[in-house]
Amino acid sequence: MCTLEKRGDLFILTLTGDTKKDQEHRLSPQLISSIRSALAQVKSQAVNGSALVTLAQGRFFSNGFDLRHAQAVGVKSGSTQAAMAELLRMVDLFKGVVADLLSLPCPPSPPSPDTRLPRG
Repeated sequence: MCTLEKRGDLFILTLTGDTKKDQEHRLSPQLISSIRSALAQVKSQAVNGSALVTLAQGRFFSNGFDLRHAQAVGVKSGSTQAAMAELLRMVDLFKGVVADLLSLPCPPSPPSPDTRLPRG
């Protein structure tokens, strides 16, 4: 799924996989949950000046949503609507990853040239 390593104020989140298929890092509910758990750890341990680097083992950083998982849900229930519902659920789950990333502490932006005080 993923690992999180901390080196001083640097966090390294790596998408991992033992097999070639796992190294495609398709966004399944399990992988999304693993990423969110790692991001929660980063958020709880981050201090001023911390940084997050994301890496992946294998050929892809991510090969998108795990459509095979959604399809399997549909096959199991005998309904293409169930597959579509599972895909939409995965999209909603991934929105949490985006929200988690956006909520991480960020250094303040430097003032724009227009807001600097005049010299003189």
